[in-house]
Parts: sequence; structure tokens; C-alpha cells
Amino acid sequence: MMAQSLTTNFKFFRRVTSLAAQQTAQLHQLAAKLTSNHTQLSTAPAPGAPVLDCASSASPALVGGGWSLFSVRHKIRNYFPKPREHKRLQFTWEKRIQTPGGRAILMRRILKGRHVIAHPVSMLPHWPHKQY
Repeated sequence: MMAQSLTTNFKFFRRVTSLAAQQTAQLHQLAAKLTSNHTQLSTAPAPGAPVLDCASSASPALVGGGWSLFSVRHKIRNYFPKPREHKRLQFTWEKRIQTPGGRAILMRRILKGRHVIAHPVSMLPHWPHKQY
């Protein structure tokens, strides 16, 4: 009985993988057609029609106005205060001790033996806007 279930599972797996392979091959053929030379596919526009065939002269790298050439990975972002900094400042010891829920959180962290019970106040002189 175990051997029969293994063979049926294998047949099912083989059928699913062959179907996936066929679909992958079809997608590759479609992608090859779309990225091939577009001048073969372009036809002459009707007389008086506006010429909007930008894709026939654009290379794949410049589709989208050339924005694909810029790297987003190494973009310099100057967001201040940082979102994590802002969130960290919300959960200081003073804020936790003021509310019953905050006191429960502090007690739970103390009982668990956490090394950091609450986040310290920021050392930045201008955030949050109060005198140190």
C-alpha cells in the first residue's frame, strides 16, 4: 500500500512539474518575442494619425525613461528624525511608568529578566524638543 501511494505521488509530481516546465517555456518564448527587435513588428501609421510608437526605438534598458539605470539600493536618504528613532523615543521609562499598560509591560520585562527594560531618552539635544 505504501509503494502504491508513492507511485501515485510520483506520477502526480511528474505531471505537475511537466506542466510547470511547459508554462515556463511558453513564458520564455513570449519574453523573447517581446524583447526582440521591435522594428519588425512596427507598421506604418495611418495618414494623419499621431506617431506614438516609442517602444520600437527604445532599448530595453531605456524603457521607462531611463530610470532603470539609476540605483535605488545606494540612494542617500536624509530622513531625520529616523522612523526608528521616533518610535524608540515613544517607549521611554517615563512614558511606560505613566500608564497602567506601560507599568504591566515594565513588570513583565523585569520578571523575564530582560537586560533592557525600557529605551533610554535620546541623547540628541534637539529631539524631543525639551531642555536637558
